[in-house]
Amino acid sequence: MRQMVILAGGMGTRLRERLDGRPKPLIEIGGTPLLEHQVLLAKRHGVGRVLLLVNYAADRIAEFCSARGDWGIEVECLDDGEPLGTAGAVLGAFERLDDEFLVVYGDTMIGVDLTRFCAFHRSLPEPAFTLLLHPNDHPQDSDLVEMDEEGRIVAFHPYPHNLGHVFSNLVNAALYVVRRTALAPYRGMRGPLDFGKDLFPDMLHREMPLFGYNSPEYIKDCGTPSRLEGLSRFLLRSDCPLQSRCAAGGSIRRSGWYDQRPCGVDLPCRAASLTAGRGRGHRSPQSFRLSRCRRHEPAGDCARRLHDCRVAPYPRDDGIPVERRWRLPRPPLLLPASSG
Repeated sequence: MRQMVILAGGMGTRLRERLDGRPKPLIEIGGTPLLEHQVLLAKRHGVGRVLLLVNYAADRIAEFCSARGDWGIEVECLDDGEPLGTAGAVLGAFERLDDEFLVVYGDTMIGVDLTRFCAFHRSLPEPAFTLLLHPNDHPQDSDLVEMDEEGRIVAFHPYPHNLGHVFSNLVNAALYVVRRTALAPYRGMRGPLDFGKDLFPDMLHREMPLFGYNSPEYIKDCGTPSRLEGLSRFLLRSDCPLQSRCAAGGSIRRSGWYDQRPCGVDLPCRAASLTAGRGRGHRSPQSFRLSRCRRHEPAGDCARRLHDCRVAPYPRDDGIPVERRWRLPRPPLLLPASSG
């Protein structure tokens, strides 16, 4: 992927006390401005052009990029003149977009393997969008997503959420690969438009192919003081590289298994329940998931507990003795649950 679009037009109202007059994309994370973290990651993964969609303090952001020599790649700042929303800003830059490009929000710290993410997108059958999805620690105020077994998104639930409904903790992480032609039907729309609240639900209604890339790689919204503090503390916990960390804490081994030892913290990215009989009577993982949430979790909070549900073969209770010792699934049957 040769182009990344960074949505850097927000005022940072919730971070005003921490910004000290700076625009939100220039807030420092570990001594380096957030925008610089994003551009350097993109450059490491072969991105040669960055389009910054700016609004508030646009001149200061442009000056900062110029002072860094644009990091040796092509960086363009485009002032949209007025707040247009996440989707509205991208639509306003339609003529400057490549046929396929990355989109990331300007208040998001990312440690994602962008090369692998883009390769996944290219392996799909004519995708309009591919969204990076993950569990996080605040699903109650996040856009939640449902996928089918093929990885196609079948439902999109923008926040705020009705506490009477039960959803899995599968969150839109605000990192996309976009096919430019998918935006063409919306070019004539006016007014602020949001990807989560406006475009994605409408795209599903039109049966446009949206796919999810479910990954535990590190990506974290730092748009509030508490999240910014949590991010800063997390990055100081150990020497684990950001790219090896999970958004919910801990680290990831190359094999795809989760391991809390390198960073010394528990890793609540996935849950697997192996207690005998718990899945009886359920015809699908969704049925089991909803039952567990309704029976055992406070209303509106279950998404923070059960992140995924997978099916493994399970012998009958009355098997002969030599079979009973193999009743619990062996590790190869759990690999799909560990790799998402």
